[in-house]
Amino acid sequence: NKAIAYITRDDKTQDKYYVTVSWLFPDDPDIRNPSNLAEAMMTDDKNSMAGVKKNTTLARHVIQSFDPEDDVDPVTAHGLGMEFANRITDNGAYKYVIATHIDRNHIHNHLQYEWQDALQDALG
Repeated sequence: NKAIAYITRDDKTQDKYYVTVSWLFPDDPDIRNPSNLAEAMMTDDKNSMAGVKKNTTLARHVIQSFDPEDDVDPVTAHGLGMEFANRITDNGAYKYVIATHIDRNHIHNHLQYEWQDALQDALG
C-alpha cells in the first residue's frame, strides 16, 4: 500500500494523469485510491496457489529512468513503461500499476507488479 501510494502521488504524476492500472479503465475512480489498488493486488496474491506466507514477496518494484539529455517526454516515457510492463506480465495477465514521475529533471517510471508462482516460473 505504501509503495503504490508513493508511486501514484499527484505531485509526481500530474494529478495521476501518468498512472495506468492494468485492470482498470483510465476513468475508473479506483485509480485515485492507492488502498483499493493494493487490495486488488493482494487479493490475487491470497488466491494464488502459494497464497500469502510470512516473508513472501508479494510484488516487485522496477524503476525505469531516462537520461535528461534524451529526447523523452512524459507521454513517450509512459508508453515505454507500459510496453515494458506488458512484456513482463504477459500482456497484463498479472496486475500492475505504472506511474511516470515528472517532478524531477529526469523522467522516470515506477512499475509495481504482482509476483506470483506462475510469473516467477516464467521469469526465472
